[in-house]
Amino acid sequence: LFADGAHLPLPVHGPAAAHAVAFARRWRGRSLVVVVPRHVGAWLADRAAPRIDAAHWRDTALTVPRARYRDLFGGQVPGTARRLPLGALLQGVPVAVLVPD
Repeated sequence: LFADGAHLPLPVHGPAAAHAVAFARRWRGRSLVVVVPRHVGAWLADRAAPRIDAAHWRDTALTVPRARYRDLFGGQVPGTARRLPLGALLQGVPVAVLVPD
């Protein structure tokens, strides 16, 4: 999937959109979506333990190609919409890897 799959950038919208990178990989009917925070050092500067609070993401969301996903690290993805809030998606994890549910 990573070696031969198509790389498809995914749009992130909202006030903190510059703080996330998202893409899908697709190959032979298989796919996954990866979401990674970026440029978040200032959000972590005053913390003893690095963690990004959901409040930092405000109304920022990822638009995905399908309606239902499961996160390999965090379990179920909230909702069934094609627009996923990053505050919920990245809560307690540094990266989200989504597979179709």
